[in-house]
Amino acid sequence: MLFTIILLPLFACFILCFVDRTNYIFIRNFGLFSSLIIFNICCSLLFFFDPTVTHFQFIEINPWFDIVNINCILGVDGLALLMIILTAFLIPICIILC
Repeated sequence: MLFTIILLPLFACFILCFVDRTNYIFIRNFGLFSSLIIFNICCSLLFFFDPTVTHFQFIEINPWFDIVNINCILGVDGLALLMIILTAFLIPICIILC
């Protein structure tokens, strides 16, 4: 789920690279739609988070280079979860207000 939160904005930016720059309405609506999807995913993290546990949760381990044993490990603790939700909440508000 954490990699989804990271990769969805990158995928949305990749799609917007192929849109005409003068099409402001589509760019704004697509950015708002993709940011709301990300916000919903982040809110689902909040519902599944267990505050009684003191270690990282939602841990995802993805190997990048098996030959040299380089892995990408993501996890969330309580403070990081609040910052993720705050960021995901502020992005759609900023898009609406601009």
